[in-house]
Amino acid sequence: MRIAIGIIIGLIVAIGLQTGCDFLSSSLFPYAPFDVFDRARAAEVLGNRPAAANALGIIGYLVAAFAGGFAARRISRIGWTAWVPPGFLAFQAAVLALGYSLTGWGQAGAFVAALLGGVIAHNLGPAGNGGAEAEGGEKAADA
Repeated sequence: MRIAIGIIIGLIVAIGLQTGCDFLSSSLFPYAPFDVFDRARAAEVLGNRPAAANALGIIGYLVAAFAGGFAARRISRIGWTAWVPPGFLAFQAAVLALGYSLTGWGQAGAFVAALLGGVIAHNLGPAGNGGAEAEGGEKAADA
């Protein structure tokens, strides 16, 4: 149960932070509304955004992946759970990169930033092997 709760909270944290960074980017660097199904217009609008808007989006993926992965690992106390929120964000970045024409570094940057956030969360999160810490870490450390 602890694993499921950790993953769910990690995903909520990651998606919430990424959405917040996208909102901030759109507020600081507004763009003209467009129909999401008109790929040519979407490519034109999103491709003409300033570099700072794309950089803020990439930073959002990094921070969101780190925070979500860290939360998942911290709650579940299982190392692999730190990869679920960053993996979801990397998948999302890849789908968006294939669907919309952003700058090349913007497309690759969001994907790489999500994975980098996962690496950081995995390495900075609490080490542990699940229940061993909760049931007497001294025995697990001596073994």
